[in-house]
Formats: sequence, structure tokens, C-alpha cells
Amino acid sequence: MMGPQLDLTFAQGRDGRSRLLRRSCRYPWSLTRPFWIDPAPVGMATVIPQSSCSILLDGDCLRQSIRLEQGAEAHLASQGAQVVHRGDPKEPSRVDWQLKVGAGAILELLWDPPILLPGAHMAQCLDITLAPGARLLLAEGLAWHPDAASPAFHAFESRVGIRDNAGRLLAVEESRITPEALRRGGCPPLVAIVTVWALGAVSAGFSQDVRGLLRAWPDAYGAVTELPNAAGLLVRALCLRSTLTRQLQEAIWRALREDRYGVSPPDRRRGR
Repeated sequence: MMGPQLDLTFAQGRDGRSRLLRRSCRYPWSLTRPFWIDPAPVGMATVIPQSSCSILLDGDCLRQSIRLEQGAEAHLASQGAQVVHRGDPKEPSRVDWQLKVGAGAILELLWDPPILLPGAHMAQCLDITLAPGARLLLAEGLAWHPDAASPAFHAFESRVGIRDNAGRLLAVEESRITPEALRRGGCPPLVAIVTVWALGAVSAGFSQDVRGLLRAWPDAYGAVTELPNAAGLLVRALCLRSTLTRQLQEAIWRALREDRYGVSPPDRRRGR
């Protein structure tokens, strides 16, 4: 098996800025230089990987590996959502992430949910390792084609495994979402599901802020779950409008930043 198409390692420099220690990317990925725009944490490097292909076809497999060394701080954002086309029910399109966050390091990964077209079959695997004092904010999810009267994708499968640096399993989630399951659950006409993992130490104030945010948010039904072994929080919201996905992700991210640093972060796409 070939290595990951996107392979990045961040390390903290002597000046306190985090920089790319290793960068390896091949089709469909390309990468621009990191930039630093945060008032806090001032050394956080931001990278927006660019994909030359915004679709996933039958049998495609994307693998990404992101590693942060001790004390490094990095923010990764997607340039937009990928569209998953009709696939073989037995051979899903795959997207795998390996995330390793070193001691005291901070990784933020805000990724637009993929859009599943009718007949699409996708499987993702998130393999996460956290060293002592590491923190990770991972925003992901799924959406389906908004023009469809009801979801018509085949299935979305996901496995998330969270371990400490010694390999001890802290939390695991396995799920398989199908249109039939959504209908059996008596769900309203949903168009997307947003998931945010806030891993590592989080304050009680942040947890309360997110719960309040979800209660006040229109056209979304959300909940907050405390993960076992003090691994962090899981936030999940069912959305009635596709535009809510990015808005909810960014609202939770901003709430975390404001709780930790007392200041809201600048917009990554606008630079302010």
C-alpha cells in the first residue's frame, strides 16, 4: 500500500512559531506556505490544503497523516466540500486520517462535510493519538445532496479511535448511517450531520457555552456528550439547512478559542 497523499509534520521553532518540519503531498493535494494571523495563540501555523479534485469516485482512497511534535500549534482548514459519487455497495470510497498530537501541542482541523450524491457509499477512519497535555479540535460530519426530496445515498460508515501516547484506548465510536435508518428514527427532513470532537482538557465553561449555543441555534438539533477516560467532548448536531454545517463548526471553534484565550480568532478564508 502506498503512503498517505498528504503527510505533514509540524514543530515549534525557537521563536515560538510552529512551522512545517515535513511536507509531502501528491495528487490530488497541493500545499501553500503556512501563515500566522492569530492574536492567540500567536505561534499557531495555519495551512489550507488545496485539492485539484473536488470529487470522490467509486473505489477512491484518500489517506492523510498529520503529526504535531511537542508544543506545536497548527490549524488546518479545507477549501470546500468534496462530492461523493455513486459507488459500489461492497467497495466504498475511503477517507482515512491519522492524527498524532504531541505533548502540549494543539491541532485544529475544520473540514467541510462531504456531500453524498444518490447511491454514494463512503467510509472514513479517524485514528487519533494524544500525548499528555495535547488538545485537538476536529470538526467533520456528512451532508447529502440538498436537491433530493429525501436522502438517497447508500451508506456512510465511520470509525473513530482515540488513544493515548502509550496506545491505551480512550474512546471509540463506530457508526453506519443509511437513509433507511434516518427514516426509522423518525427524523425531520435533515440535510446534514455535524460532528465536532473537542479532545484533551476542556473547561466546564466551554461545555456550558456549547450547550447554550445548540439550544439557541435555529434549524439544528444538537447534543454534547462527555467522552470516557476524560478524553474530552463530542458535539453532534442534526441540521435542517446545509448552510448550517460550516456555521456550526465555526461557532463551536470560536467558542473554544474565546474560552481559552479570551479573544475570537480571525476568519481563515478572509484573513481577518
